[in-house]
Amino acid sequence: MDKSLAAQGESATSFREITFRASCGASLADGFKLTLKAHRCMSILTNNLYTLSLIAMGAADQVNPPLPMDVDFESMERESIDTLCDLIQERFGRSCHDHLRECGGGIKLLAQTLERLPQITAPKTLVSFKSSTQSQSGMVLFFPGQHGLARSFQNFSTLIDDRHSVLACEYDGLDQTSKPASTMSETIEDLYETLYGEQEARLKSLESSEQEVVLFGFCIGSCYAHAMAQKLARNHDLNIRLVFFDGHPAEWFTETSPRDIFRKSKKALQLVRSKGSIERSLVRQGRRQFHMLRKHASPRVDHPALLIRSNSVGASWSLCSDAWAPLVRECQHVDCTDLSHLDLIQRRQEARISEYVQPGYQAPA
Repeated sequence: MDKSLAAQGESATSFREITFRASCGASLADGFKLTLKAHRCMSILTNNLYTLSLIAMGAADQVNPPLPMDVDFESMERESIDTLCDLIQERFGRSCHDHLRECGGGIKLLAQTLERLPQITAPKTLVSFKSSTQSQSGMVLFFPGQHGLARSFQNFSTLIDDRHSVLACEYDGLDQTSKPASTMSETIEDLYETLYGEQEARLKSLESSEQEVVLFGFCIGSCYAHAMAQKLARNHDLNIRLVFFDGHPAEWFTETSPRDIFRKSKKALQLVRSKGSIERSLVRQGRRQFHMLRKHASPRVDHPALLIRSNSVGASWSLCSDAWAPLVRECQHVDCTDLSHLDLIQRRQEARISEYVQPGYQAPA
């Protein structure tokens, strides 16, 4: 094999893994370190734009999608361009319709342009993939990992039965016109208010049925899913079930050295000092998440949970169902020994665990 081609393949793999981990769910313990590595290839913002581009092109479900440097907006269909612009405004509150239609270019140029554009709407913190009004239907609510992107669950949402409502949360911190939440309780309160405002009728219909509301947390998203379960149970009589993928309780973060996190996050902030406000907000978002989780005391909720562990969970993580047992009604676990933490979304392996997320799933006796 040509050495240059081999090097290209190796760098492509490293590129995909580093940028994915930095923006879609690395643990906070090494998230900022990965952010530093990611900036050598691609920033968190450009990686977000890459993911949104794949969705707009209809390539989000491909196992080997085109690399970011191969994405050329000039060759995209007008309909795909319009879809991408809508997704960008949904995520960042900025309109780039004129730029993409007139200038084209690639992802890095788009990121630079987006940083210069004014915010015209508030970034959405709740994304709806499917909406159902059927009486015998449940709901699935996804929570992404660190720097998570709600739209990264686009492919996953297609695997949920069409009769159910499917939504995903987006973490705050990107709205330039408002101050982000500083505690988990504030964050969950804001997310709940948005959910209730948009899904009031749906939540009320679920109160009078036995259909499940499944809260799925990817990595640190598990902490948010657990906290949301408490909030929903306090305000509604719902049949809630929790599903955690490689997720620790918030108490685990108290074991992580704050000095180490501060040092790494400080380097990340220094690195993006010359970048735009969006990129700085994304890095600060991860730093703020760590501090919120360190201070958060997870309450016990009277709902069952299922912990799914990938083969990436090492001994240092100490992740097992016993960690969640005091915090839920009961906690079962499933070991996916041939599935890595990165495989689930990056390599389109959601089908491997989709049955566990379906409302109404019954664990084998």
